[in-house]
Amino acid sequence: MKELSVQQICELIGGELHNETNSLINGVASLEEAGSNKLSFLGNIKYAPQIKATKAAVILVPEDYLIEDDKCYIVCKSTSAAFSKIIDTFAPPAIEYPSGIHASATIAESATIGEGCHIGANAVIESNAQIGDNSVIAPGVFIGHEVKLGSNCLIHANVTIRERCIIGNNCIIHSNSAIGSDGFGFIPGRDGHTKIPQVGIVELADDVEIGSCVCIDRARFGKTKIGQGTKIDNLVQIAHNVEIGAHCFIVSQSGVAGSTRFGNFVVMAAQAGIAGHLNVSDGATLTSRSGVTKDVDAGQQIYGFPGQSKREYVRQNLRIKKIDRFEQELKELKKQLAELKSNS
Repeated sequence: MKELSVQQICELIGGELHNETNSLINGVASLEEAGSNKLSFLGNIKYAPQIKATKAAVILVPEDYLIEDDKCYIVCKSTSAAFSKIIDTFAPPAIEYPSGIHASATIAESATIGEGCHIGANAVIESNAQIGDNSVIAPGVFIGHEVKLGSNCLIHANVTIRERCIIGNNCIIHSNSAIGSDGFGFIPGRDGHTKIPQVGIVELADDVEIGSCVCIDRARFGKTKIGQGTKIDNLVQIAHNVEIGAHCFIVSQSGVAGSTRFGNFVVMAAQAGIAGHLNVSDGATLTSRSGVTKDVDAGQQIYGFPGQSKREYVRQNLRIKKIDRFEQELKELKKQLAELKSNS
C-alpha cells in the first residue's frame, strides 16, 4: 500500500500546511468516512460542520476557511483540483488494453485499423470504417459503415456509432451511448406519420467525452456537431442538426432540441431543456430544470420555466410568495366591509 507523509502531500499540491501531524496517508475518503490514515477535503462550505467529527488525518480547505482548532489542514487555492491530484497518486493502476484483435470480433475486409489498437470481443466494424492509431474498441461496440474514428480514442462496451459519423482524436464514449441515431423527423398526416430521411452525420471534435446512455442524433442533412473539449454527462439527448461549441458542459438528463446552437463554454445544468432553432451565446448558463424558449445572450444565467434572467426569476418568485399575504389582507378587508355595511 502506498503511503505519503503530510509534508509530501503538501509539496505535491503546493498548499500551506497548518498543524502538522506525523501520520502517514494511505488513501482518500469523504469527511464522514475518513479514518485516521486518510486525507479528506472540504469541497463545499455546507459540509463544514462535518469537520468537527471527522477522523481524517489531514483535511484540504480553501483559502477563506477559518481554522479554529488543532486538526491538520492544508490550505489550497482549489480544494477540488488538489484532491483530484492526490486521488491520482493513490489510484489503482489504469486498465491497460493490449493491442490486438479478439478472435470473436467481426471486421469488414475494407475497414482500416490503425497501429496499436485494441479491438474487444464481439465488436463489429463495418465496411470502409477507419480506426485511428492506439484507439480502444471495447467488447460489443458497433462501428458503422464509413465511420472515421480518430487516434487515442476509448470507446467503452456496447457503444453504437452509426454510419459515416466522424469522431475526433482523444475522444471517450461511455457504455451504451448511441452516436448517429436518426433524428426525430416525421410529417404528420391523417393516414399516419411519414418519416423524413435523416441523411446527415454526427461529428465530434477532438477531446470530447460522452457519458453513458447519451443519444446524439444525426443531422437531417449536414452535421450535428459537438465542439472540441465539450463534456456531456449521462442520459442526455442531443437532437438533429444541433451545434455545440467548444468546452461546454451538458449535465445529466438535459435535452437540446433540433437546430439549436451553443457557443463556447456554455453550461447546461441537470434536467434543463431547450427548444429548437435557438442560439445560446458564449459563457451562458442554463440552470437546473430551466426551460429555455428564446435566445440566450453571452454570459447570461437562465432560471425556471419559461427561462428567464435571475433578476426576473427572483422578482417573480417574490410576487408568488406575496400572494398568501394579499389573500389574507383581502379577507380582512372583505370582513371589514361587511361589518360597515351591517352597521349602516
